[in-house]
Amino acid sequence: MLRIIAGRFRSRLLQTPDSPETQPTKDRVKEAIFSSLGLGIVDKDGLDLFAGSGSLGFEALSRGCASMVFNDRLKTAYLVLEANVKALKVETQTTLLSLAYSRCLEKLSQEKRTFDFIFLDPPYAKGLAESAYQNIVSLGLLKENGILIVEDSVPITWLSSVDHQRLKHYEYGMTHVAILWK
Repeated sequence: MLRIIAGRFRSRLLQTPDSPETQPTKDRVKEAIFSSLGLGIVDKDGLDLFAGSGSLGFEALSRGCASMVFNDRLKTAYLVLEANVKALKVETQTTLLSLAYSRCLEKLSQEKRTFDFIFLDPPYAKGLAESAYQNIVSLGLLKENGILIVEDSVPITWLSSVDHQRLKHYEYGMTHVAILWK
């Protein structure tokens, strides 16, 4: 089980999917991500596109995020997300989806949804983050001053060519994280 590091749900445990396709974000990586984000997520709307257990999204809610959309195409992950939402009693702040990422993004675009920050933590080394980012940009889902947080097992060099105000890269063993401020 995973724990929430800080905020109103500090030390609460989260269920995790029993699937080799999901790799929960380690506590030290989460801490680095949220230290970089600071208050940039308070009262903001977020999307956890490849949610798995929802660890990143629930951490954001714990730290003051206004609302979070969680998506994971795996049924086992969706059921875990549902259980975690109920356990934390955040039903009014969350939307749960179980769609392929491209279909999820299309649905959110059709609903005219936009986000202040988006977590992209897809199954490692499959190139899905770059493809998802291209869809996010073409559909206009990240707000003008939005933040993109990408996690992968390979260096995230493709973000260097993206228009941005600021870009930070972190490396934690086999985990690479990039945060882009648009």
